[in-house]
Order: sequence, then C-alpha cells, then structure tokens
Amino acid sequence: MKALFLDRDGVVNIDHGYVYKIENFKFIDGIFEFIDMFIQKNYKIFIVTNQSGIGRRYYTLKDFNTLTDYMLDEFKKKDIKIDEVYFCPHSPEESCKCRKPSIGMVQKALKKYDIDLQNSFMVGDKSSDIDLAINANIKNSIFIGDSINKSASLNFTNIKEAIGYLKMEDMIKDEFMAHQKALSDTINEIMPNIAKASKLVVDTLKNGNKILICGNGGSAGDAQHISAELTGRYKTTRKALPAIALTTDTSALTAIANDFGYDFVFSRQVEALANSGDLLLAISTSGNSKNVNLAVKSAKDLGCTTIGLSGRGGGEMRGICDENIIIPSNNTPRVQEMHILVGHIICQAVDNAYN
Repeated sequence: MKALFLDRDGVVNIDHGYVYKIENFKFIDGIFEFIDMFIQKNYKIFIVTNQSGIGRRYYTLKDFNTLTDYMLDEFKKKDIKIDEVYFCPHSPEESCKCRKPSIGMVQKALKKYDIDLQNSFMVGDKSSDIDLAINANIKNSIFIGDSINKSASLNFTNIKEAIGYLKMEDMIKDEFMAHQKALSDTINEIMPNIAKASKLVVDTLKNGNKILICGNGGSAGDAQHISAELTGRYKTTRKALPAIALTTDTSALTAIANDFGYDFVFSRQVEALANSGDLLLAISTSGNSKNVNLAVKSAKDLGCTTIGLSGRGGGEMRGICDENIIIPSNNTPRVQEMHILVGHIICQAVDNAYN
C-alpha cells in the first residue's frame, strides 16, 4: 500500500511552538483538501511528529492525547481518516531512536502495514522531516516553507501551492491516459481504413498525380505539415512529390472568402488546381466543416479520389468521401493528435514505396 507521512506542527497545524492546547491549534489552510487528494488515490495517512515538549515537561502526555483526539475528530468531521498518529515524546538530549530524522516512527508503521515506500510521500517543514524520508527510503518528499530544501523531491511555500502542483500532475496524467485510450481505440478499430487510405495516396503519386490537402484551424496546420513531408521529406531522402496544402495562399484565401464567401475557400482552389486522378485529403475533426465538404464534392466532380480524416462519428464527410478515417473519439484534442499520427503513417507508406 502507498502511504502519506505528515509532520504535524507546520504542516497539519500552524506551528506556534510547543502547541498542546486546543485553543492554540489552528489547521493549516488547505490541509483537508491536500490529505483528501491522497485518500482518493488509496493512500494510508500517517502523522509522524516530534513532541519534545513532553520530554521537557512543557506539557504532559495527557495534554498531547487530548489534543490528538480533538485533531482526529476534526478530520473525521471532514470525512478524513488518519490511520495512525506516531509521536516521539523524547527531548533531543535523550538520543532516542524515534525522534526524526531517526526512522523509529516509520518502522512502527512498517511493522503494522505493508507499505510501498517507493510510492509513498513524506511531507514536512523542517530538514529533519526530509532527512527522515531519506533515512527511511521514502522515495518522495515534499518540503513546505519559504526556503528551498535541496534534498526534497518537491518544494512549496505552502500547502495550497502543493495542491495546485499535484492537481496539475493529475491533469497531465489524465491527458496522457486519454491519449493512450484514443490511440488504443484507433489501432483496434480503424487500422484497415488507414491502410486503404495509405494505398490510395501511394497509388495516386505513383500514377503521376498530386495530393491536395485542406482543413481549418489545427487541421490547416496538419494540412501544411503533411504537404511539407511529401514535397520535402519525411524520414528518408527520396524524390520530391507533388502535394499542395490549400491553406497557405493568403491572397487566394482572402480573395475567395471576400468574393464568394468563406465556405468556398477550398472548393474554388480545387476547381483551379485539381485534375482527374488527383487525390484530396480533407481534414475535419467533426466531419461537418462546410468549406471542407464542399471541396470534397468539387474534387469528386473533377474525378479526384477523396479521403476524409475526421472524428466524432464522421459527420457529413462520412457519406461523401471514397475512404474515411474516422478517429473513434468525441474529444477534439485526441482526434487532432490521432490525425497527425495518421498523417505520419501515410507519409511512412509513401517513403516505403519510394525506397
């Protein structure tokens, strides 16, 4: 199991120095949310705290236990379970084996729980907390404070800042996992379509014809990207191949949009540049971009082969293209990521055919 080890004073509560009275115990802003983030990820929660005030007789063990009961009750009100509170009651002069940075408190936890220290965290506001993590082989450590502890894995000025960072890490992981799912679904569902489309592109070029590519926004960027891979190179040096992105001539785009309307910015260029036997690669994440679909219709009227690269079920494009590569996702960014991958796969097929 994974564990979150927390220092108390300075991490769970504001450290006024030897806090032992309930009226002086103030929770650190954000600590409930911080701990709950780890609970949601199935971490066990342990507090490990040096309480030298007991050994120095500033307060009693009963005082500490009373305050601990109060603290645990307040956590319980927030539906937060603290699994164990481990404490060292000794003063530094007693040279015990439990006072941080010694590992006695962590060893107590290890005797009772099967803890995966490599995936656990120690959070503290003193160097002794971070040294405890190092001595106990707790891989991840978070230092809270205005200074930088170079031995800590992460440094934050306060718990709120740590929460923001950890949420960002979660977001990054979620994005990668969503990408991975889109990739897996694409591999499992539409590989034959990608193969057919790749063959169409290769056959078009081998027959001495050209590739036209269009799309809006990010798809316009993909059109230019793929076109450049064909006229220039992808991975290997081979003959230059004819490919035109219909998204790059700003004079044509603005003139056509001004004189005919934006819906015709691609179809008008197709009418001017396409010949029978050419191929139009039309890119639209939704499959419903009117200017892209009008370009498909114009290309078909001129005897061109058409490939639709879309997502979200394919939209209108699904019914008008000779071959459709429909990314099995309704998430536009994931569709876009698969689009450029498919573009690269087509370019690899072309490289293979010419080498």
